[in-house]
Amino acid sequence: MTVAAPASWAIAVRCRAATVVADDKQLSVFTMSSDGSVALTLPNWLDLAVFVAMVVAASFGWRRGAITALLGFAGVIAGAGIAATIGGTALAYLAPGAVRLLLVLVLLIGLVAVGAAVGHRAGHAARAAISGPAARRTDAVGGIAAHSIVVPLVVWLFAAPLGSLTAVRDSTIVRTLDDVAPFWLTSLSTALTTPIVDAGLARPPAPPDPSILDGPAPADLRESVFRIRDLAPTCGLRQSGSGFVVAPKRVLTNAHVVAGSTKVSVDASSGPLAATVVQFDPTMDIAVLAVPDLTAPTVTVAPEPAEPGADAIALGYPKGGPYAAAATRVRSTAVRQVRDIYRTRLGERRIYTVDGSIQHGNSGGPLIDIRGRVLGIIFGVDENDDNIGFATNLPEVLDRLHDGLRSDRPVDTGPCAA
Repeated sequence: MTVAAPASWAIAVRCRAATVVADDKQLSVFTMSSDGSVALTLPNWLDLAVFVAMVVAASFGWRRGAITALLGFAGVIAGAGIAATIGGTALAYLAPGAVRLLLVLVLLIGLVAVGAAVGHRAGHAARAAISGPAARRTDAVGGIAAHSIVVPLVVWLFAAPLGSLTAVRDSTIVRTLDDVAPFWLTSLSTALTTPIVDAGLARPPAPPDPSILDGPAPADLRESVFRIRDLAPTCGLRQSGSGFVVAPKRVLTNAHVVAGSTKVSVDASSGPLAATVVQFDPTMDIAVLAVPDLTAPTVTVAPEPAEPGADAIALGYPKGGPYAAAATRVRSTAVRQVRDIYRTRLGERRIYTVDGSIQHGNSGGPLIDIRGRVLGIIFGVDENDDNIGFATNLPEVLDRLHDGLRSDRPVDTGPCAA
Protein backbone atom coordinates (compact mmCIF):
# COMPACT_ATOMS: atom_id res chain seq x y z
CA MET A 1 0.00 0.00 0.00
CA THR A 2 1.28 3.41 -0.86
CA VAL A 3 1.70 5.53 2.25
CA ALA A 4 0.61 9.12 1.70
CA ALA A 5 1.03 11.99 4.11
CA PRO A 6 -0.66 15.38 4.00
CA ALA A 7 2.72 17.02 3.51
CA SER A 8 3.12 15.14 0.25
CA TRP A 9 0.36 17.00 -1.51
CA ALA A 10 -0.92 20.50 -2.06
CA ILE A 11 -4.30 20.59 -0.32
CA ALA A 12 -5.95 22.69 -2.96
CA VAL A 13 -7.63 22.89 -6.28
CA ARG A 14 -4.97 22.75 -8.99
CA CYS A 15 -6.31 22.94 -12.53
CA ARG A 16 -5.04 21.78 -15.88
CA ALA A 17 -3.00 24.09 -18.04
CA ALA A 18 -4.86 26.47 -20.27
CA THR A 19 -3.71 29.13 -22.68
CA VAL A 20 -6.30 29.88 -25.33
CA VAL A 21 -8.20 26.62 -24.91
CA ALA A 22 -9.10 25.07 -21.55
CA ASP A 23 -10.77 21.65 -21.28
CA ASP A 24 -11.61 21.89 -24.99
CA LYS A 25 -13.60 25.09 -24.42
CA GLN A 26 -12.40 28.40 -25.79
CA LEU A 27 -11.94 31.10 -23.20
CA SER A 28 -14.19 33.89 -24.40
CA VAL A 29 -12.98 37.45 -24.03
CA PHE A 30 -15.86 39.13 -25.88
CA THR A 31 -19.57 38.33 -25.93
CA MET A 32 -22.30 39.75 -28.13
CA SER A 33 -25.64 40.65 -26.56
CA SER A 34 -29.02 40.30 -28.23
CA ASP A 35 -28.93 43.91 -29.42
CA GLY A 36 -25.67 43.33 -31.25
CA SER A 37 -23.43 45.23 -28.84
CA VAL A 38 -20.10 43.68 -27.85
CA ALA A 39 -19.03 43.52 -24.23
CA LEU A 40 -15.72 42.63 -22.65
CA THR A 41 -16.01 39.49 -20.52
CA LEU A 42 -12.66 38.66 -18.99
CA PRO A 43 -12.32 34.98 -18.11
CA ASN A 44 -11.49 35.66 -14.49
CA TRP A 45 -11.19 38.73 -12.27
CA LEU A 46 -8.12 37.23 -10.59
CA ASP A 47 -6.34 37.05 -13.93
CA LEU A 48 -7.25 40.70 -14.57
CA ALA A 49 -5.93 41.73 -11.14
CA VAL A 50 -2.71 39.80 -11.70
CA PHE A 51 -2.27 41.34 -15.15
CA VAL A 52 -2.72 44.86 -13.78
CA ALA A 53 -0.28 44.09 -10.95
CA MET A 54 2.23 42.79 -13.49
CA VAL A 55 2.06 46.06 -15.43
CA VAL A 56 2.57 48.08 -12.24
CA ALA A 57 5.40 45.76 -11.16
CA ALA A 58 7.08 46.14 -14.54
CA SER A 59 7.20 49.92 -14.09
CA PHE A 60 8.82 49.45 -10.69
CA GLY A 61 11.14 46.87 -12.19
CA TRP A 62 12.75 49.39 -14.49
CA ARG A 63 13.76 51.52 -11.51
CA ARG A 64 14.59 48.72 -9.06
CA GLY A 65 16.33 46.29 -11.39
CA ALA A 66 16.56 42.49 -11.55
CA ILE A 67 18.86 42.06 -8.55
CA THR A 68 16.44 43.80 -6.23
CA ALA A 69 13.53 41.76 -7.59
CA LEU A 70 15.28 38.43 -7.14
CA LEU A 71 16.52 39.16 -3.61
CA GLY A 72 13.11 40.54 -2.70
CA PHE A 73 11.44 37.33 -3.90
CA ALA A 74 13.98 35.30 -1.95
CA GLY A 75 13.00 37.32 1.12
CA VAL A 76 9.33 36.53 0.50
CA ILE A 77 10.04 32.80 0.33
CA ALA A 78 12.25 32.91 3.41
CA GLY A 79 9.63 34.81 5.40
CA ALA A 80 6.90 32.42 4.27
CA GLY A 81 9.04 29.43 5.16
CA ILE A 82 9.66 30.72 8.68
CA ALA A 83 5.96 31.48 9.09
CA ALA A 84 5.03 28.00 7.87
CA THR A 85 7.43 26.41 10.35
CA ILE A 86 6.17 28.47 13.28
CA GLY A 87 2.54 28.08 12.21
CA GLY A 88 2.89 24.32 12.01
CA THR A 89 4.60 23.93 15.39
CA ALA A 90 4.09 26.79 17.83
CA LEU A 91 0.39 27.10 16.97
CA ALA A 92 -0.27 23.37 16.70
CA TYR A 93 -1.71 23.25 20.21
CA LEU A 94 -4.62 25.46 19.16
CA ALA A 95 -7.76 23.76 17.92
CA PRO A 96 -8.26 24.05 14.14
CA GLY A 97 -10.71 26.79 13.27
CA ALA A 98 -11.13 30.50 12.68
CA VAL A 99 -8.85 31.70 15.52
CA ARG A 100 -5.95 29.49 14.57
CA LEU A 101 -6.39 30.29 10.87
CA LEU A 102 -6.37 34.03 11.62
CA LEU A 103 -3.18 33.74 13.69
CA VAL A 104 -1.45 31.72 10.96
CA LEU A 105 -2.46 34.25 8.29
CA VAL A 106 -1.31 37.22 10.41
CA LEU A 107 1.98 35.46 11.05
CA LEU A 108 2.41 34.62 7.37
CA ILE A 109 1.59 38.11 6.10
CA GLY A 110 3.80 39.74 8.71
CA LEU A 111 6.86 37.58 8.08
CA VAL A 112 6.42 37.74 4.30
CA ALA A 113 6.37 41.54 4.54
CA VAL A 114 9.50 41.52 6.71
CA GLY A 115 11.23 39.08 4.37
CA ALA A 116 10.35 41.18 1.32
CA ALA A 117 11.63 44.36 3.00
CA VAL A 118 14.92 42.73 4.00
CA GLY A 119 15.34 41.23 0.52
CA HIS A 120 14.69 44.55 -1.21
CA ARG A 121 17.12 46.35 1.09
CA ALA A 122 19.79 43.79 0.27
CA GLY A 123 18.94 44.13 -3.40
CA HIS A 124 19.31 47.92 -3.31
CA ALA A 125 22.72 47.55 -1.65
CA ALA A 126 23.85 44.99 -4.24
CA ARG A 127 22.56 47.11 -7.13
CA ALA A 128 24.46 50.13 -5.86
CA ALA A 129 27.66 48.21 -6.48
CA ILE A 130 26.89 47.95 -10.20
CA SER A 131 28.93 50.41 -12.21
CA GLY A 132 28.70 51.38 -15.84
CA PRO A 133 25.64 52.48 -17.82
CA ALA A 134 25.47 49.26 -19.87
CA ALA A 135 25.37 47.04 -16.77
CA ARG A 136 22.75 49.22 -15.07
CA ARG A 137 20.65 49.28 -18.23
CA THR A 138 20.82 45.49 -18.44
CA ASP A 139 19.78 45.21 -14.80
CA ALA A 140 16.88 47.60 -15.43
CA VAL A 141 15.62 45.62 -18.43
CA GLY A 142 15.99 42.43 -16.42
CA GLY A 143 14.07 44.12 -13.62
CA ILE A 144 11.04 44.57 -15.88
CA ALA A 145 10.98 40.85 -16.64
CA ALA A 146 11.77 39.75 -13.09
CA HIS A 147 9.14 41.93 -11.40
CA SER A 148 6.53 40.88 -13.96
CA ILE A 149 7.24 37.18 -13.41
CA VAL A 150 7.35 37.40 -9.63
CA VAL A 151 3.75 38.66 -9.34
CA PRO A 152 1.96 35.63 -10.86
CA LEU A 153 4.48 33.31 -9.23
CA VAL A 154 3.71 34.63 -5.75
CA VAL A 155 -0.03 34.41 -6.44
CA TRP A 156 0.39 30.80 -7.59
CA LEU A 157 2.54 29.81 -4.62
CA PHE A 158 -0.13 30.92 -2.18
CA ALA A 159 -3.21 29.97 -4.21
CA ALA A 160 -3.56 26.54 -2.58
CA PRO A 161 -5.55 27.55 0.54
CA LEU A 162 -8.03 29.46 -1.64
CA GLY A 163 -8.37 26.70 -4.23
CA SER A 164 -12.07 26.20 -3.59
CA LEU A 165 -12.80 29.74 -4.81
CA THR A 166 -14.02 29.90 -8.39
CA ALA A 167 -11.66 32.77 -9.19
CA VAL A 168 -8.66 30.64 -8.23
CA ARG A 169 -9.97 27.38 -9.69
CA ASP A 170 -10.73 28.98 -13.08
CA SER A 171 -7.69 31.24 -13.24
CA THR A 172 -5.78 30.73 -16.47
CA ILE A 173 -2.59 31.96 -14.81
CA VAL A 174 -2.88 29.53 -11.89
CA ARG A 175 -3.77 26.65 -14.17
CA THR A 176 -0.88 27.33 -16.54
CA LEU A 177 1.65 27.52 -13.74
CA ASP A 178 0.22 24.30 -12.31
CA ASP A 179 1.22 22.56 -15.51
CA VAL A 180 4.62 24.09 -16.19
CA ALA A 181 5.99 24.42 -12.64
CA PRO A 182 8.74 21.91 -11.84
CA PHE A 183 8.10 19.36 -9.12
CA TRP A 184 10.39 21.04 -6.57
CA LEU A 185 8.51 24.32 -6.93
CA THR A 186 5.15 22.58 -6.49
CA SER A 187 6.54 20.91 -3.36
CA LEU A 188 7.60 24.34 -2.10
CA SER A 189 4.05 25.62 -2.60
CA THR A 190 2.77 22.64 -0.63
CA ALA A 191 5.19 23.26 2.24
CA LEU A 192 4.26 26.94 2.43
CA THR A 193 0.49 26.53 2.29
CA THR A 194 -0.21 23.30 4.16
CA PRO A 195 -0.09 25.01 7.62
CA ILE A 196 -2.70 27.51 6.40
CA VAL A 197 -5.05 24.76 5.31
CA ASP A 198 -4.46 22.67 8.43
CA ALA A 199 -5.15 25.69 10.60
CA GLY A 200 -8.58 26.18 9.05
CA LEU A 201 -9.75 22.57 9.08
CA ALA A 202 -12.81 21.77 11.07
CA ARG A 203 -12.53 19.58 14.15
CA PRO A 204 -12.27 15.86 13.36
CA PRO A 205 -15.62 14.06 13.13
CA ALA A 206 -16.85 11.64 15.74
CA PRO A 207 -15.15 8.21 15.82
CA PRO A 208 -16.40 5.58 13.35
CA ASP A 209 -19.55 3.73 14.39
CA PRO A 210 -18.79 -0.04 14.48
CA SER A 211 -22.51 -0.87 14.40
CA ILE A 212 -22.65 -0.01 10.68
CA LEU A 213 -20.84 -3.30 10.02
CA ASP A 214 -23.95 -5.17 11.19
CA GLY A 215 -25.78 -4.10 8.04
CA PRO A 216 -26.00 -6.27 4.91
CA ALA A 217 -23.62 -4.23 2.72
CA PRO A 218 -20.30 -5.97 3.57
CA ALA A 219 -21.73 -9.44 2.98
CA ASP A 220 -23.62 -8.39 -0.15
CA LEU A 221 -20.43 -7.06 -1.79
CA ARG A 222 -18.13 -9.89 -0.83
CA GLU A 223 -18.66 -11.66 -4.17
CA SER A 224 -17.49 -8.53 -6.04
CA VAL A 225 -14.39 -7.68 -3.95
CA PHE A 226 -11.24 -9.71 -4.56
CA ARG A 227 -7.76 -10.28 -3.25
CA ILE A 228 -5.24 -9.38 -5.95
CA ARG A 229 -2.00 -11.33 -6.12
CA ASP A 230 0.86 -10.73 -8.50
CA LEU A 231 4.40 -11.84 -9.12
CA ALA A 232 6.92 -9.03 -9.52
CA PRO A 233 10.41 -10.58 -9.81
CA THR A 234 12.15 -7.25 -10.31
CA CYS A 235 10.62 -6.02 -7.06
CA GLY A 236 11.86 -9.08 -5.21
CA LEU A 237 8.47 -9.99 -3.77
CA ARG A 238 4.93 -11.14 -4.33
CA GLN A 239 2.54 -8.28 -3.95
CA SER A 240 -1.05 -8.37 -2.75
CA GLY A 241 -3.88 -5.92 -2.54
CA SER A 242 -7.60 -5.65 -3.15
CA GLY A 243 -9.84 -4.90 -6.10
CA PHE A 244 -13.49 -4.84 -7.12
CA VAL A 245 -15.65 -5.37 -10.20
CA VAL A 246 -16.37 -2.13 -12.08
CA ALA A 247 -17.63 -3.70 -15.32
CA PRO A 248 -18.25 -7.21 -16.66
CA LYS A 249 -15.00 -9.15 -16.46
CA ARG A 250 -13.12 -6.04 -15.31
CA VAL A 251 -11.57 -5.49 -11.87
CA LEU A 252 -10.29 -2.13 -10.65
CA THR A 253 -7.31 -1.91 -8.31
CA ASN A 254 -4.40 0.42 -7.53
CA ALA A 255 -1.52 0.79 -9.96
CA HIS A 256 0.97 0.37 -7.11
CA VAL A 257 -0.54 -3.07 -6.34
CA VAL A 258 0.45 -4.45 -9.77
CA ALA A 259 3.46 -2.24 -10.59
CA GLY A 260 6.33 -4.28 -12.03
CA SER A 261 4.22 -7.43 -12.17
CA THR A 262 4.60 -10.23 -14.72
CA LYS A 263 1.72 -12.44 -13.56
CA VAL A 264 -1.52 -11.32 -11.91
CA SER A 265 -4.47 -13.24 -10.49
CA VAL A 266 -7.64 -12.53 -8.53
CA ASP A 267 -8.87 -14.85 -5.80
CA ALA A 268 -12.49 -15.74 -6.51
CA SER A 269 -14.62 -18.08 -4.40
CA SER A 270 -13.99 -20.81 -7.00
CA GLY A 271 -10.22 -20.27 -6.85
CA PRO A 272 -7.58 -18.03 -8.45
CA LEU A 273 -8.47 -16.54 -11.83
CA ALA A 274 -5.84 -15.37 -14.31
CA ALA A 275 -5.91 -11.64 -14.98
CA THR A 276 -4.29 -9.28 -17.47
CA VAL A 277 -3.47 -5.64 -16.77
CA VAL A 278 -5.16 -3.69 -19.58
CA GLN A 279 -4.86 -0.18 -18.14
CA PHE A 280 -2.12 1.18 -15.89
CA ASP A 281 -2.10 4.80 -14.68
CA PRO A 282 0.64 5.55 -12.12
CA THR A 283 -0.45 9.18 -11.73
CA MET A 284 -4.02 8.36 -10.72
CA ASP A 285 -2.79 5.13 -9.05
CA ILE A 286 -5.35 2.97 -10.84
CA ALA A 287 -5.14 -0.23 -12.89
CA VAL A 288 -7.78 -2.26 -14.69
CA LEU A 289 -7.56 -6.04 -14.88
CA ALA A 290 -9.27 -8.09 -17.57
CA VAL A 291 -10.48 -11.38 -16.05
CA PRO A 292 -12.05 -13.54 -18.81
CA ASP A 293 -13.52 -16.16 -16.44
CA LEU A 294 -15.04 -13.65 -14.03
CA THR A 295 -18.79 -13.87 -13.43
CA ALA A 296 -19.15 -11.69 -10.31
CA PRO A 297 -21.62 -8.77 -10.45
CA THR A 298 -20.58 -5.17 -10.96
CA VAL A 299 -20.66 -2.83 -7.96
CA THR A 300 -23.07 0.09 -7.72
CA VAL A 301 -21.58 3.58 -7.77
CA ALA A 302 -22.83 6.09 -5.18
CA PRO A 303 -24.85 8.77 -7.02
CA GLU A 304 -23.55 11.59 -4.80
CA PRO A 305 -20.30 12.10 -2.89
CA ALA A 306 -20.40 11.54 0.86
CA GLU A 307 -20.40 14.59 3.09
CA PRO A 308 -17.96 15.09 6.01
CA GLY A 309 -19.18 13.14 9.02
CA ALA A 310 -20.89 10.45 6.93
CA ASP A 311 -20.47 6.77 7.81
CA ALA A 312 -18.46 4.68 5.34
CA ILE A 313 -17.02 1.16 5.20
CA ALA A 314 -13.63 0.06 3.85
CA LEU A 315 -13.69 -3.40 2.25
CA GLY A 316 -10.75 -5.54 1.24
CA TYR A 317 -8.11 -7.98 2.33
CA PRO A 318 -5.93 -6.26 4.96
CA LYS A 319 -2.42 -7.69 5.21
CA GLY A 320 -3.29 -10.17 2.48
CA GLY A 321 -5.57 -12.03 4.87
CA PRO A 322 -9.28 -12.85 4.70
CA TYR A 323 -12.02 -10.53 3.54
CA ALA A 324 -12.75 -7.85 6.13
CA ALA A 325 -14.83 -4.72 6.60
CA ALA A 326 -13.71 -1.71 8.64
CA ALA A 327 -15.98 1.04 9.90
CA THR A 328 -14.82 4.54 8.93
CA ARG A 329 -16.14 8.07 8.97
CA VAL A 330 -15.57 10.68 6.28
CA ARG A 331 -13.38 13.47 7.58
CA SER A 332 -13.28 15.55 4.39
CA THR A 333 -13.47 15.46 0.62
CA ALA A 334 -11.40 17.80 -1.54
CA VAL A 335 -9.46 18.10 -4.78
CA ARG A 336 -5.79 17.61 -4.00
CA GLN A 337 -2.47 17.27 -5.73
CA VAL A 338 -1.17 13.78 -4.91
CA ARG A 339 2.19 12.27 -5.76
CA ASP A 340 2.23 9.40 -8.26
CA ILE A 341 3.26 5.89 -7.21
CA TYR A 342 6.89 6.68 -8.09
CA ARG A 343 6.86 9.91 -6.06
CA THR A 344 8.23 11.91 -8.99
CA ARG A 345 5.29 14.09 -10.04
CA LEU A 346 1.89 15.31 -8.92
CA GLY A 347 -1.57 14.53 -10.25
CA GLU A 348 -4.94 16.01 -9.39
CA ARG A 349 -7.54 13.82 -7.68
CA ARG A 350 -10.68 14.27 -5.61
CA ILE A 351 -9.83 12.59 -2.34
CA TYR A 352 -11.82 11.23 0.57
CA THR A 353 -10.01 11.45 3.90
CA VAL A 354 -11.52 8.99 6.37
CA ASP A 355 -11.02 8.09 10.01
CA GLY A 356 -10.75 4.34 10.52
CA SER A 357 -8.44 1.35 10.45
CA ILE A 358 -7.14 0.91 6.90
CA GLN A 359 -4.15 -1.39 6.53
CA HIS A 360 -1.65 -2.72 4.03
CA GLY A 361 -3.62 -4.94 1.67
CA ASN A 362 -6.69 -2.70 1.63
CA SER A 363 -5.18 -0.84 -1.33
CA GLY A 364 -7.47 -1.07 -4.33
CA GLY A 365 -10.50 -2.03 -2.28
CA PRO A 366 -13.75 -0.04 -2.29
CA LEU A 367 -14.89 2.58 0.19
CA ILE A 368 -18.67 2.19 0.37
CA ASP A 369 -21.58 3.94 2.03
CA ILE A 370 -23.87 2.06 4.42
CA ARG A 371 -26.17 1.12 1.52
CA GLY A 372 -23.34 -0.69 -0.27
CA ARG A 373 -22.73 1.91 -2.98
CA VAL A 374 -19.09 2.59 -3.81
CA LEU A 375 -17.73 6.04 -2.98
CA GLY A 376 -14.08 5.59 -3.88
CA ILE A 377 -11.06 3.34 -4.29
CA ILE A 378 -8.74 3.12 -1.26
CA PHE A 379 -5.11 3.93 -1.99
CA GLY A 380 -3.22 4.70 1.22
CA VAL A 381 -2.92 5.82 4.81
CA ASP A 382 -1.38 8.81 6.54
CA GLU A 383 2.23 8.00 7.33
CA ASN A 384 1.85 9.90 10.62
CA ASP A 385 -1.47 8.36 11.69
CA ASP A 386 -2.54 4.89 10.60
CA ASN A 387 -6.10 5.66 11.66
CA ILE A 388 -6.49 8.08 8.75
CA GLY A 389 -6.93 6.65 5.27
CA PHE A 390 -7.42 8.00 1.76
CA ALA A 391 -9.60 7.01 -1.19
CA THR A 392 -9.96 8.49 -4.67
CA ASN A 393 -13.48 9.48 -5.72
CA LEU A 394 -14.79 6.63 -7.90
CA PRO A 395 -16.79 8.65 -10.51
CA GLU A 396 -13.61 10.58 -11.32
CA VAL A 397 -11.74 7.29 -11.76
CA LEU A 398 -14.45 5.79 -13.98
CA ASP A 399 -14.16 8.77 -16.31
CA ARG A 400 -10.62 7.61 -17.10
CA LEU A 401 -11.34 3.93 -17.73
CA HIS A 402 -12.52 3.96 -21.36
CA ASP A 403 -9.49 2.06 -22.71
CA GLY A 404 -9.42 -0.39 -19.84
CA LEU A 405 -13.08 -1.27 -20.22
CA ARG A 406 -12.82 -1.92 -23.97
CA SER A 407 -9.40 -3.41 -24.57
CA ASP A 408 -8.04 -6.89 -23.87
CA ARG A 409 -4.51 -5.94 -24.86
CA PRO A 410 -1.91 -6.19 -22.06
CA VAL A 411 -0.11 -3.00 -21.09
CA ASP A 412 3.25 -2.38 -19.47
CA THR A 413 3.07 -2.19 -15.67
CA GLY A 414 6.22 -0.12 -15.37
CA PRO A 415 8.87 -0.44 -12.68
CA CYS A 416 8.18 -1.29 -9.05
CA ALA A 417 6.36 1.36 -7.01
CA ALA A 418 8.35 3.60 -4.68
